[in-house]
Amino acid sequence: MTALARWFAGLDEADRRGASGVALCMALYCFHAVWFSTWIIEDAAISYAFAEHFATGEGFVAYPGGEPVEGFSNPTWTLLLAACRFVGLSPWVMGKVLGLGFGLATLPLAYLWARRTAPDDRGNWALVAPLVLAMSTQHTLWAASGLENGLFTLLLTAAVVRILHEGDSRTVPAGPRDSRTVPAGPRDSRRLGLSGFLLGLLAITRPEAPMYAGVIALIGGVRALSAGGIRWATSFLLGAGGPFALWHAWRIWTFAWELPNTYYAKQTDEKFQPFGWNAHGWAYLRNWALVSVHGFVVPLFTLGQTGVRGTRGMIGLGLTGVLLGILATGIGWVRDYGPVEIPAEPELLVQVRVAALVLAAVGFPLLGLGRKATEPRLLAWVLALCAMFFALYAGGDWMRGYRWMSMAAVPLAVLLADAGRELGAAVSPLVDAVSRRAVPHGLVALGLSVPVLGGGVGQTVAFMWGLETTPFDVRRRVLYMQGVQQRLHLDHASLLEVDMGAHMMWSGFELIDMAGLVDVPIAHHHYPTDFVDMYVHDERNPTFAHVHGGWGSRTGVERRPWFRTDYLEIPGYGHSFGTFHIGNHIRKDLLLDTHWRGTPGRRVAFGDVVLEGLDVPAPLVHPGGTVYVELAWTIKKRPQGFRALLFLSDGEHLVVKELPPAYDWLPVSRWRRDQVVVGRHTLTLPEDLAPGVWDVGIAVVGDDVPTGPSAGTPLDADGRIDTSRVPAQPRFMAGEARFPGVLTVTSHDQVAEAATLRFGEAVLAARDSGTVPADTRDPGTVRDGCEAAEGLWAGARRFLSPEDPWHDEVDPAMARELATCWARVAESTRDVAAVRKARLHDHHAAEVVRVGSVLADLWEAEGDAALAEGNDRAAYEGWKRALAADPSRTWVRRRAEEARTRFLEPVEER
Repeated sequence: MTALARWFAGLDEADRRGASGVALCMALYCFHAVWFSTWIIEDAAISYAFAEHFATGEGFVAYPGGEPVEGFSNPTWTLLLAACRFVGLSPWVMGKVLGLGFGLATLPLAYLWARRTAPDDRGNWALVAPLVLAMSTQHTLWAASGLENGLFTLLLTAAVVRILHEGDSRTVPAGPRDSRTVPAGPRDSRRLGLSGFLLGLLAITRPEAPMYAGVIALIGGVRALSAGGIRWATSFLLGAGGPFALWHAWRIWTFAWELPNTYYAKQTDEKFQPFGWNAHGWAYLRNWALVSVHGFVVPLFTLGQTGVRGTRGMIGLGLTGVLLGILATGIGWVRDYGPVEIPAEPELLVQVRVAALVLAAVGFPLLGLGRKATEPRLLAWVLALCAMFFALYAGGDWMRGYRWMSMAAVPLAVLLADAGRELGAAVSPLVDAVSRRAVPHGLVALGLSVPVLGGGVGQTVAFMWGLETTPFDVRRRVLYMQGVQQRLHLDHASLLEVDMGAHMMWSGFELIDMAGLVDVPIAHHHYPTDFVDMYVHDERNPTFAHVHGGWGSRTGVERRPWFRTDYLEIPGYGHSFGTFHIGNHIRKDLLLDTHWRGTPGRRVAFGDVVLEGLDVPAPLVHPGGTVYVELAWTIKKRPQGFRALLFLSDGEHLVVKELPPAYDWLPVSRWRRDQVVVGRHTLTLPEDLAPGVWDVGIAVVGDDVPTGPSAGTPLDADGRIDTSRVPAQPRFMAGEARFPGVLTVTSHDQVAEAATLRFGEAVLAARDSGTVPADTRDPGTVRDGCEAAEGLWAGARRFLSPEDPWHDEVDPAMARELATCWARVAESTRDVAAVRKARLHDHHAAEVVRVGSVLADLWEAEGDAALAEGNDRAAYEGWKRALAADPSRTWVRRRAEEARTRFLEPVEER
């Protein structure tokens, strides 16, 4: 602070006013940013998740254990967040702090840029640039969004200011009002092309960023080269080319594709329609120009290039009038909402308008050549055009708030300040003559910027009224589907989804991205029917699928026969204002089976409803703990519905819990007689549950289910009545089925001891399968050992609730043992399913990594041999198996997708 005070004290009066004004603008920016302080756009979580995975050793993957994929388009930002996470700083915190901090740091740089458009004018007009930025919704909103926009604008502005500064090496202002020429010394830092390093970072911040970096280097570099010579050129090229070349060399080596995966994913539509005036791109720009008010101050920008005095100014005024006349006929809201119906525009008029805009984009800065400070003004103009061109090329953006136009916020603010100064200088003599008082140019510039400032306020209010989707909105679906996973008692689940940010961050699911952003196969094939059937259904076969609305129609998934027969839509979850978010599906085979696989001898008929079996794999429980129950149902004919009541009884006490058949997701009216409907349930036991031996029973009630003493009729394996098992006296209700002595209630320590004993048996079963040398190992014996270990482990973990601390120590150890066991199976059998099982348990286990590498080499070689024989499908199958064993082989993935393209191409063409 002392150094800052000394610096401020050393400034002259004009510079002090400027510094104070910038400080006030920065304070206003902070106030503006507060309104977005709790908001993050959903896509930001994608960058956060990639940063998290990379910093924790998983690599750039969509989910732990997945394939590396360049599913982000902002490398500088993602790497910065990964570095923060590596030192223990949360991306959620740093994404907000850094984004807003970068946006704040841009304001003084924008002031310096604006000052350079008229270095001889020491007025306050340049403060319009930071003031407009502080009030700009695009600048503040997207700096706060968690995305890379704040970093992008800071790098862009800093690079411009720096390269202009480097061009000043031969002429250095010696004092506030002294512009004498001072030769630069040999150690003058302006001779070092530090702007190159800033441009190198900028160029890898976004896919289109090289366009901006190239413009800055081209326009600003000529003067800097003249000033700095070979030394400047060398340092500039090293600074710019180093980060750019290193990143792209590494990313191509790592991800195997020339462009980010997001580029291929977004090539589903023809978005660039330069003559489509009503297409998404032009509509995006028109709407932004309308709501931000920039469209109404077009004359300020055009006349700022040519000036308003002299012959050049007269030409500028005339051309501006012509341009406004051509633009006026194309304002969409006049046609859509005007009081008089206006016919559709002739195509020729649209072409003339687009041509006029192109000519204006080129012509106005050409008319301005030769004016003082051409480079800073020209840079602002061309960089703003770059942002508009990209928005047009990309077809706009799905997010509210006009994200792409945040890239133009600083150049437009600089242009507005410069245009206000120019017009202020032109009108001041007239005002002076009338009022006999001098009117500062800054006051005129401020007055001309008022509409844009008001537009910023209006945009912010409108955006806050209906905030865009955040990761926490989607997290509701994540939590809902995690609850479904827990209710079904699934250790692993895969999900077909479209909102990746929250799912990558929190779900733990294997992800199939319908949009293709983090999914290489979908990005490169999109949605032809045969590919969807092959990849989504046959290869991935997701456990869950979130499919409905636009994406459901776009991908065609919901129309596929297998989706209609194999998947069941479950109820939606509470979304907002009493609405439910629908489209959540699960695979039906999670509920249905062909026969009962549990403990035999517990088959009971309740009229046309038959309990095929009931099982309690962990019969030792403790008060306040949980008991896990599996049961299965069949029907002889379809009843209207029924309710199942499970009860526990020790003769004196009773605990009752309703177990909805098929979780109430598959109505009984849709059951088939040849299906066994399986339910897996966890019941929380009372804290005061009495120790001892307890019976487990089932009662069934329903409008068309018989009641009374004979309702629960025990059946033998052949379906005959077994009267020996009819309860003599009901404990809960007449017609119950009771299975005596199934549960024993004891202390937590004894239950944990039983769980640990079963865990030890599971570990021994897994390890015994690998005691035989690999070259003499019987694959069947090894597989039996792994399956036995999984069964023992499944029983062990049911003794204690998932929240019990016992699991924290035991679960990872058992996962490693099972992964190693299945790796041995894969090595003995070359079974790709065994490899997948091993990786699901623990993809970091040493044996899994070793066996995966060996098998991947083998299967990759098989794919290569098949390709040499001209068999693309066989080559694909070999490479697919290699990827299952070692997903990190991105070049194999590329070759596999190229082969898939070739053998699916005739089908896709049809």
